[in-house]
Amino acid sequence: VVDFFSNPRSALIARATGAPRRIGWDFRGRRRLYTEAINGAGRMPYSADHKLALVEPLGARAGNLRPQVFLDAASRERARTILAGLGVRPEDFLVVLCPVSRRSYKVWPCERYGALADVLIERYAARILLFFGPGEEHFGSAVRGAMRHHALPDLPPTDLLTMAALFERAHLFVGNDGGPRHFAIAVGTPTLTVFGKEQPQIWTPPQQTVHRTVEHDPGCKRACHYPRCKEECINDLAYETVEQALETYLEELLRHGHPVRHGAAGPPAG
Repeated sequence: VVDFFSNPRSALIARATGAPRRIGWDFRGRRRLYTEAINGAGRMPYSADHKLALVEPLGARAGNLRPQVFLDAASRERARTILAGLGVRPEDFLVVLCPVSRRSYKVWPCERYGALADVLIERYAARILLFFGPGEEHFGSAVRGAMRHHALPDLPPTDLLTMAALFERAHLFVGNDGGPRHFAIAVGTPTLTVFGKEQPQIWTPPQQTVHRTVEHDPGCKRACHYPRCKEECINDLAYETVEQALETYLEELLRHGHPVRHGAAGPPAG
């Protein structure tokens, strides 16, 4: 048993299995429930590396911590067809904007994303592809309602591989911290992510330069007591701060006069 949670309940369940090897974190009051209690001190904060420590006793090793999604030709063709149907040309500067999250502390206000989308359209002639899943349509509507210009029409329902293939064809992903962002990273698309209470270094592959983050730290993020905490970290992140981060990053991406694309067939992120 490998217990990635290592909370009191999961530790008891691990012990109850009677498995001859039970690996978990060396937390006080729980270490005796495992046959191997791992001390995570000294590991880099990136989540994948942190969890890797629990499977290394089994002989697992990882030379590259960047997540990957392996796309097939059919998924790429579906993505091409969808974008063509939306009127996106191969030469267009395509930006995926993802304003969604099911956790309120990860949702940067939609009206600010709307203003950001207008900047991308006005200054960079970007085509904006709003991304949201079933039950999240209100996020897309809120962003559209805050925009002076028009984003692309809504996407038809897609599966995960088609979603990843769509992200691969984009030049930039802008959005909240969440699952879609990890897919964008996995296919090598540059990202700019707005973070709330979470610490960006935990969820961003280390030793890379194409995945940027913006956050507001009131001074207590490393000892966050959410939901008892009343700080609204993500709401306190000013629009101007994110816009400046976006413009600075775009100056790098567009320094040669055209978007720099990092698809799966190109150089690895970082």
